[in-house]
Amino acid sequence: MAFNKDKALKEAEKLSAKGKDRDAIALLKEVVKNDPRDLNTLNKLGDLQQKVGDKAAAIESFALVADKYASDGFNLRAIAMLKKCQRVDPARIEFVEKLADLNAQQGLINEAK
Repeated sequence: MAFNKDKALKEAEKLSAKGKDRDAIALLKEVVKNDPRDLNTLNKLGDLQQKVGDKAAAIESFALVADKYASDGFNLRAIAMLKKCQRVDPARIEFVEKLADLNAQQGLINEAK
């Protein structure tokens, strides 16, 4: 039987609304597994992971989204995702370095500093 992405996304949304975030996370992981280019779902997955306290998984999801945006040339979106990573774990210097590089590429010199 083929995976039904729309059905899984709707079900994940219902589960999250009912407070069953861990079940919603499992469904969103399936969606991402079947469609790794769905960055919106990967971002939602990170948000839910952060909500349930799984900071490491949330950072992994956000960083993956940021990397894909940056590699596709969407630097401003990548910057936004890296800022999310930085809010979750401000101690990780690699996000600061990536933010500086992307801001410099965008000509945002004050932000890069």
